[in-house]
Amino acid sequence: MREPGGTGSNLLSQPPPPTLEEVMDYINSDSSPQWTRELSMLSTVTVAPWPSATEPDAPSWVPCHNTPAPQLIITEQPKQRGMRFRYQCEGRSAGSILGESSTDHTKTLPAIQLLNCNEIHDVNVSICLVWKDPPYRIHPHSLVGKDCHDGICEVTLHPDDGINQHSFSNLGIQCIRKKEIESSVKQRLSLGIDPYSAGMWRHHEEVDLNVVRLCFQARYTTPAGQCITMGPVLSEPVYDKKSTNTSELKICRMNKDHGRPEGGEEIYILCDKVQKEDIQVMFLKGKWEARADFSQADVHRQIAIVLKTPPYYDLQIKDPAYVQVCLQRITDGVRSEGLSFTYMPRECDSYPLRKKRMRLFPSVGDLDGPDPHGIESKRRQARPDYRDYWNLLDEPSIDEELFPMNLFGPNEPRHHEMPDDENDNLASWISPDFNDIDEPISFDNLLPTTGNEATASLVGLSLALTGERQFPDYAYPGNSRMGGC
Repeated sequence: MREPGGTGSNLLSQPPPPTLEEVMDYINSDSSPQWTRELSMLSTVTVAPWPSATEPDAPSWVPCHNTPAPQLIITEQPKQRGMRFRYQCEGRSAGSILGESSTDHTKTLPAIQLLNCNEIHDVNVSICLVWKDPPYRIHPHSLVGKDCHDGICEVTLHPDDGINQHSFSNLGIQCIRKKEIESSVKQRLSLGIDPYSAGMWRHHEEVDLNVVRLCFQARYTTPAGQCITMGPVLSEPVYDKKSTNTSELKICRMNKDHGRPEGGEEIYILCDKVQKEDIQVMFLKGKWEARADFSQADVHRQIAIVLKTPPYYDLQIKDPAYVQVCLQRITDGVRSEGLSFTYMPRECDSYPLRKKRMRLFPSVGDLDGPDPHGIESKRRQARPDYRDYWNLLDEPSIDEELFPMNLFGPNEPRHHEMPDDENDNLASWISPDFNDIDEPISFDNLLPTTGNEATASLVGLSLALTGERQFPDYAYPGNSRMGGC
């Protein structure tokens, strides 16, 4: 059993604690006093320097200076053209924003990536729509689709688990009517959605409803409870497809893909809808470019253009020159994909029948000349008098050339004169009576010795057998008067 008062006697036997002056003397002196060897409690005393009033307080949590700061980047930009903004009355589906590298066969989506966030557990990424131009105010249009609410889209990533990338699928743009612009913006601002703190604008009619930008932001919380924001990061502008002022330009078809280097040839182009006062057609090759000639009246219902080709920079080309034809919007300078067009040299036979036509019709002239069809040259030609041909039939020399042999006997006349009496038999004048021929016709004796005589004899024989009247001498190719073969 403990003796009463034992505890008190032990406390009284201990020496009293040192004073502040004794501690300071101990610190400043090299040798320690006698009481420090008897008191072991001084071995646990630590004296800290007095804090300076000029030094700022250290933050509760700071990242390592050797580690780069977390960052949000866009790895796949949204496709600028080809997306149609839809109204709410058109249904729940508003299409999907595609990536800029999308093609007709391969589809991509807008994507982001978080850098230097491997130690962070949760990162909240949000997307909203802003104006195309500064100060990037909040846009009245809304994002709809997967993970969307109140006109924005939100997703959560876990970089510490390796999930630091994300692609936004089924992300559409829903447009609103002009009378709903102010209410839509006020609702967005009441939820704290204003990445650039631009606030409300006085004249809301100034907003461009045909173009928006995607604004990406990321937020995370540090272990010390501090909220850090990454961004905002802006995407490229996204244009409404249904607007002709910002839609994608495209040439569907051309009726001709070649022409002369002098230009001036008429070409028809079929295209998507364009504004007649804000469109031009360009011919391009390297640094050379020329504008086609047409007026606003040549743009038919926004889908067809009738133009004249511009001259090529080298009119003396020896080989075909291949150029590109594309549409260009005047306001923003956007161009469509080009179609091939070829400038053909002058001496090149671009028409297969040109040489044959020149050989058969020498009076036509050059197709590229001032009179390609020979109309003026034909007008200048003298009209022949056909009465002279019939007068030549009375000359006996014609019968000698056409019929070197007498087919109807030695006493039979070669010409049948028109009977004087109307009661005479006209048949005897039109066709001879072969029954009165004394000698039978022998075809072996009718064969002439020369080619010209053979042609003339056969023609005369056929006329005699059929009872038809003789043609004038210019109708026979064997007649030397016409310079025949």
